[in-house]
Amino acid sequence: MARTRKYGEYNKVILPKLACPNFIADTSHLREFAREHGFNGIDWSFTPGDFPDSPAAESDLMRSINSLEPLEIRYHCAFKKIDFGNIDEVEDEKAMTVFRRVCDLVAMLRGDTLTIHLGLGQENTNHLFWHRAIERLTELVGFAHKRGIRLCLENLAWGWTSRPQQFEKFLRRTGC
Repeated sequence: MARTRKYGEYNKVILPKLACPNFIADTSHLREFAREHGFNGIDWSFTPGDFPDSPAAESDLMRSINSLEPLEIRYHCAFKKIDFGNIDEVEDEKAMTVFRRVCDLVAMLRGDTLTIHLGLGQENTNHLFWHRAIERLTELVGFAHKRGIRLCLENLAWGWTSRPQQFEKFLRRTGC
């Protein structure tokens, strides 16, 4: 059954769709593979190592993304050990800068969905402050929303987002 979610000033019906990860470097082969196997879109994952670091690299990425049409593209941040809500304010601000930059890039790529993690690659949440994480995620949701992006928080197998009640609190309190 389809759900309707209030987002901004419009209601959008959200139907489940299968998306293929961007595991094939050649985008024409990726598009062929996805279409041959019945995928509706591509889940384009960024890592710190492949994130574009110049306007030229951003333009190259845009050409690659455009070559995937008519498939829907969703974006995903697989940024290990880059966490907003960090107890260390300098590390917290560095992470926020990274995630804001990702939101700006996704907006430039005309994306409307970005999935992020909290605690990816960490062994525990000792370096995170719960209230700051809520505050910073709320800030990121607003930042993304102003760019037409729905920010999604993906749960992990451990930590705060692995516990249904805490995960639900993150979603409810932040609008994510």
